[in-house]
Amino acid sequence: MKLQDVAKSQSLDTRDFEGYTIRERFAKVGWEQLLNLKCDKVYKRVVIQWTASLSRNGDTLTSIVDEKSYTITPAVIRDILKVDTRTDLPYACFNINDFQPTTENKIRWLEACKTVFGTVEDVKSYKGWYNSSRMTPLVKILSRIGTSTFLQGLTMMASVKAQGIWLLHSLFTGEDLYSFAHIMIDNIWDMYEKEHRKIIPYGNYISEILNRLGAVSKDEYVEVAPPGYRLISRVSFSGLSFSESPTEYIIDDYKQRIKFPKIVTEGEAPVDPPGTPQQPSNPLVNMTNIENLINKQSSMITSIQKQMELQALEAKHREQEIRKLAEEMVNNIQKQMEGQALEAKRREQEIERRAEVRAHAIIREIGKQRSIHEQEQIQLRVSLNQGNNVHGVDTSQIPQMSHTSSHLPGVVSKYYDPTRGDEIPKEFQSLYGDIFGPRR
Repeated sequence: MKLQDVAKSQSLDTRDFEGYTIRERFAKVGWEQLLNLKCDKVYKRVVIQWTASLSRNGDTLTSIVDEKSYTITPAVIRDILKVDTRTDLPYACFNINDFQPTTENKIRWLEACKTVFGTVEDVKSYKGWYNSSRMTPLVKILSRIGTSTFLQGLTMMASVKAQGIWLLHSLFTGEDLYSFAHIMIDNIWDMYEKEHRKIIPYGNYISEILNRLGAVSKDEYVEVAPPGYRLISRVSFSGLSFSESPTEYIIDDYKQRIKFPKIVTEGEAPVDPPGTPQQPSNPLVNMTNIENLINKQSSMITSIQKQMELQALEAKHREQEIRKLAEEMVNNIQKQMEGQALEAKRREQEIERRAEVRAHAIIREIGKQRSIHEQEQIQLRVSLNQGNNVHGVDTSQIPQMSHTSSHLPGVVSKYYDPTRGDEIPKEFQSLYGDIFGPRR
């Protein structure tokens, strides 16, 4: 089976991204629920079994789990995952015409490049993949979240496919709504058709859907992700810096800085526009500002502590994953060595068995040749005796030949057979040598 692993999804830690317009953009395209799913359980065996023998009819995927058929459709995905919730505008699906080099597509592509990469130039790909390090800071965040939600299978390391560029443009602008349900169906089928793809996308989502459809028994083994691995937080973005001022939220990737204005809440004084005369300071207001500053600093310290805890959990999880992989590698090597030893022993036994069969066959042939030779010697003696009697020769004066050898008595041959007290007949001396080797 080519399928080796199941891709895990993550939800969004909203406390870390409040004010950065992340959730608002997902809500605008009807995908907000993807940020809320718990993403803590994966029924790996069930998911792998269902995706191992898929069949497709239009936008419907059907397969077998434990000898029962289960079907996933766009309607099932929308109903269970609560996605594609916009009802005022139609959702589109990708088709091959979207990627044809037409003038209209060229204009749309340049607009997408401007949104995603911040340039009006036609961004070039490497073997169909686009480098995500060139994206603007906010799109980098959307892309990283997409890797754990809607872009699964469309990203690789720090690269994104063209289809992913279109989706990021749509998510950023809220234009050209695309149906996540159809994206999920297409991507699962693409994984099934292409031999090089060995990781199943949307593992948590498929697990939840098949569980709702009744494919998961109460005794089914479930993989539970550690709490720190379930959420996407600021810690997940090592190349980005998050900060805020009294009036703005700021993202900085050391190349570009973007700002989001804060909404003035009750109890906070708005910033005076330039040129406004300064009013006398009020001690009570100053104390309030100091308290607010202290509270914000306390919140920042708490946030940093949480980030450090999450980093520790993620490091521990990675260590466990590495240890697990190492144990699997050792077990595989041991199994291979045991298999090789068993195979060598089997070959040795086979060689011994064939040698034994061949030896028995040679021994039977020697017995047969000995019997034939003895009969010939008997006939030869009878004929010789008859001839001597006719001519009156005294046979007692003639040296007698061995009954199994043409050698004269007393002449020692290297084929002397001590078990018979005579010589091995010439007709089967070579066979005798095959068994016992040359005599010296």
